[in-house]
Amino acid sequence: VLFSLYGDALAQLNRHREAEMWHKAALEVGPDHVPAHLSYGKWLAKNRTRIHEAENWFLRAKKLAPSDASVYKHFGVFLLEQERYSEAASQLVEAVALEPDDYDLTVTAATALRQAGVSLRAEEMYRKAAILRPQV
Repeated sequence: VLFSLYGDALAQLNRHREAEMWHKAALEVGPDHVPAHLSYGKWLAKNRTRIHEAENWFLRAKKLAPSDASVYKHFGVFLLEQERYSEAASQLVEAVALEPDDYDLTVTAATALRQAGVSLRAEEMYRKAAILRPQV
């Protein structure tokens, strides 16, 4: 985890070559460490020329942790950023199925469904979010 965090810090300092080195080191030390896969995928996604690589790291994380809601959440958000709304909605709905009491995740899934044009399902998710946090 520390190597990934250090890589993120270096990226914020625009030291991208070093940042990538530390992200890769995190994966070498923990090849099955899901957060390292997600962190590297998110870092790669910031570079438009490396979107395909980023997606592959999210897919690897899914293989390692098929029942981890955070994997589906991060992959879904990545897909939203690519304006791949239908695919994003699918990932985010799966995340909600794994973490049904997560308000923010439910709202994000509802928004992705709305953007994908799945209005009835989006409405259901927004209603679910309202039940989870009625005071909002």
